[in-house]
Amino acid sequence: MKGLIIVLLICGSWWWFWGRADGAVKVIEAQLEAVGKRDYASAYDYLATKTKAAMTPAEFQERFEKNPVAMGRAKSQFWSRSIENDVATISGTIESLDTKQTKARYVLIKENDRWVIQSFSF
Repeated sequence: MKGLIIVLLICGSWWWFWGRADGAVKVIEAQLEAVGKRDYASAYDYLATKTKAAMTPAEFQERFEKNPVAMGRAKSQFWSRSIENDVATISGTIESLDTKQTKARYVLIKENDRWVIQSFSF
């Protein structure tokens, strides 16, 4: 019985941690999905207000077009996740249809109770 409780506590802790970051990862996935469809306006809308002030839609599009792996994403995996206060740092890999990979790092913040992308790099 004690062993079962320990397993449940470990699983619950892991689920709580993973679940907290899941909303931020879904924002990244949605942005990558929009970019894959060449819907740059929708993808741009996932950026934080201050990030939009510092980066025009054309500059945003150019950053993605310079990275063919991010443009032709087949899948992505974000195994490194951390959240402190209302800042999430998410890192992982993006893989293209031809199995080329690039590392990706995103920083997201809460803006009006929703996750938005403050910065990203490939």
